[in-house]
Amino acid sequence: IDDGPNQPPVIENMTVHTQVNTAVTFIVKPNDPDNSQWSVQYGREYLYGTINVVGNELTYMPNPGFSGTAKVPFQVNDGVTLSNIAILTFIVEGDNANVPTVQDSSLITMAGQYIRSPLLGHDPNGDALTYQVTEQTKHGRVVLDNSLTFLYTPEDGYTGADQFKYRASDGTRDSGDAVVAIQIKSGSNRSPYGDIGGAFTKKNRPVKSRILAEDLDKDPVRFVVLNQPTLGTLDIDDSTGFFTFTPRQDAVGSELVWVHLYDGISYSAAPLAVRIQIDDGPNQPPAAEDLHLQTSLNTPVSFTVKGTDPDNTSWGIVYLSWLDDGEVEKNGDTYTYTPRTGFTGTRTIHFQLTDGVSYSNIATLTIIVDADKPTDQPEPSVFPQVQSQTHNVALKQDGSVWTWGYNGSGQLGLGDSTYRKVPTEVKGAIEGIRFKQVDAGIQFTLALAADKTVWGWGQNNNGELGDETTTRRYTPVQVKDSTDPSGHLTGVKKIQAGSSFGVALKEDGSVYTWGNNQNGELGIGNEVPGSPVPVKVPNLPPIKNIFVRNGYTMAIDTTGLLWAWGEESFGQLGIGTRPASDVLERSYVPVKVHAPNNAAAGWTGVQAMAPGITHVLALKDGKVYAWGSNLYGALGNGNPQIQFAGYPMPVADPNDPSGQLSNVIAIGAGWDHSYAIKKDGTVVAWGENGRGQLGDGTTTNRYTPVQVKWQDGRPFDGAAEAEGGDGFGVFTRQDGSVWAMGLNDGGQLGDGTVNMSRFPVKVKLSSSDANLSALTLSAGTLQPGFSSTINKYAVTVDGGVNSITLVPTTADQHATVTFSVYGSQPAPMMSGQPSPPMTLREGQNEIILEVTSEDRTNTKRYQIVITRTALAALRPRIEE
Repeated sequence: IDDGPNQPPVIENMTVHTQVNTAVTFIVKPNDPDNSQWSVQYGREYLYGTINVVGNELTYMPNPGFSGTAKVPFQVNDGVTLSNIAILTFIVEGDNANVPTVQDSSLITMAGQYIRSPLLGHDPNGDALTYQVTEQTKHGRVVLDNSLTFLYTPEDGYTGADQFKYRASDGTRDSGDAVVAIQIKSGSNRSPYGDIGGAFTKKNRPVKSRILAEDLDKDPVRFVVLNQPTLGTLDIDDSTGFFTFTPRQDAVGSELVWVHLYDGISYSAAPLAVRIQIDDGPNQPPAAEDLHLQTSLNTPVSFTVKGTDPDNTSWGIVYLSWLDDGEVEKNGDTYTYTPRTGFTGTRTIHFQLTDGVSYSNIATLTIIVDADKPTDQPEPSVFPQVQSQTHNVALKQDGSVWTWGYNGSGQLGLGDSTYRKVPTEVKGAIEGIRFKQVDAGIQFTLALAADKTVWGWGQNNNGELGDETTTRRYTPVQVKDSTDPSGHLTGVKKIQAGSSFGVALKEDGSVYTWGNNQNGELGIGNEVPGSPVPVKVPNLPPIKNIFVRNGYTMAIDTTGLLWAWGEESFGQLGIGTRPASDVLERSYVPVKVHAPNNAAAGWTGVQAMAPGITHVLALKDGKVYAWGSNLYGALGNGNPQIQFAGYPMPVADPNDPSGQLSNVIAIGAGWDHSYAIKKDGTVVAWGENGRGQLGDGTTTNRYTPVQVKWQDGRPFDGAAEAEGGDGFGVFTRQDGSVWAMGLNDGGQLGDGTVNMSRFPVKVKLSSSDANLSALTLSAGTLQPGFSSTINKYAVTVDGGVNSITLVPTTADQHATVTFSVYGSQPAPMMSGQPSPPMTLREGQNEIILEVTSEDRTNTKRYQIVITRTALAALRPRIEE
């Protein structure tokens, strides 16, 4: 904003005529009261050509073969102020109906991040087009991956500008070249993404719909339309994605309009295709009506959609809002909305009806989820992933991370060193981030986010958190990588945590390690004792899976060959029988695991692995193999005289005709004990059992597999996953519940106690219930009567009542209650027990009860106003 005497220039709309493939030069003459020097600025979308500016002369060259009308906005700038915006129209005339055309485009992506975008070709006759690249990029690679789009991938580490050219052909004639300009930015940004149905309508009938957009970084999203439809015009609200398509007069047919999402930093990794479809049949569009629903916390509600269709055609729903706070399922003509667990508030969902030919108007479904109403269905204990060491880390279905057990080094990530007896959610810097995998080290934890970055917390003496320090972290920090433009480790598809080191498998098959290297844990040789940041493991073929425990790593390459490196003191690398006179204690570089016949050429075909502290399990063709230490019978071969095995050996099963454990679908290993889940969902276990970790009701070590049992002696069934820790084991059942057995002195079993169990006990979630289930008083009556949905009550007592006691009972026995009178400091009290007598004054007395849920996330306030009436004056009795 300038404060000088300068007056802005003024320009008018201009129209310029030329012929196909013919340049035209013209002069822009603004009206400038100051007669200043000025420059021209113009838009480049829908230009269908190029403009060259020299002074006040502009030369427009249409794209080869283009004929028709091109319109762009323009302004002039006198160096101080901009003029008004005017429209520059180019009319390109000539008979060129048979020549296809292509359109320039501009894109923005991040370093190391691919981007897909449409090929913007048009053929006047509607002929199918093929495309070819005529000039490759200099700093990346472009692939025309189908007849509609291309895929561009920048070269590793490059930032800056790049471009390529392509052209279209209808089989007879070629278009000119289109230029795709690409800007590659440095830094870290998660690209926006979205969803779209389309715009189906009748001839000459405008229709409204919406493009859905989401940005994980919560950046505002713009909608960049790459090509305007030829069948009409598309007007879009740049902030909401709602759009109106207005068909051209009498136009019918279908086409795609391509839209990129832009968050101010980069474009979406792929464009959204808005399908425009105009029908000329007798069909009439349906009409939708608004809906209003109300339900309670965690309680589904059913409804029918109100709408009409003049043709009596069946129709479906097109959702124009993300269903983040719940799910909608259809069963016949009835729909059921199930709120997301714990969600309360108001949710507005935009929707349309479609009969397959036309879209209706846009209607709204408003849903109110009441927080004060109780739920009939408690939050399910669903942990798709549980990993164990001295503590447990689990992943819920919503992508949140929960921990319990020992916490001396902050490995629970809860900001302190206090152990937890029930699962507690990890928040801090990761609150709101969705995770897809977790793993537990000896005294630290790693977690892989959905955006393919890695976080860690806990012990860090050897740099096992990968944050460039050796500082212990009680809350989550992000693993770093100075070679990545973002400064963090990215592109990761799996993580594993060892005793004091971390391992990450990237999407390109490379493996990165960090932390301690005293025993070759990093696989990089013995030149360095460790690294506090990730380093790439050299001389390793592309890897498809990794498995880590204690001080060693197992990896399966893309050909199925098994590799290992790290600690080898008990033969756990599987590279041959350990010579008695030459103890091989470690391998600093990857080596091939021998086959069960001790063949050094290697072993292939392994489907799953489960490393223990000093022994390893492998699953191949439904059979289980083991090698390493046989302490307490961890190898399950039935022979306590075998102290270790340096190559894979079959696990025995006396009850199987083959003599080998078979029909197995999943395996798990603890410190010196092992688990196998069979096809029928039952579990067998073997190895150390001093703490009851085998779940067979005893504390006897087992050298061959035995049945894991329920407390009533039945075989434990319904198992889906197994994991072992230090003296305990954890199973995830097919119904989503989690069960554990064995050592529990630090709350490892997650059942709310510290009691050891020789049978599986259910892991419980800390409750978020802050409701009362009952409230009684020593005098008076609650008005209205008690209900957990009501939190304000009135009570009247006569003047002879000097004090009163309350008995509140919590819906969850682990919730806590406090009370206060006349605004005093809240004092604790026991659920189901009377409060201390509270003195009542004449008039109104306010008592406040506060109930806090076990997980400390919810507090509910109950107000009781007790009115004590005045004592009636004593009057003499008069006898008549």
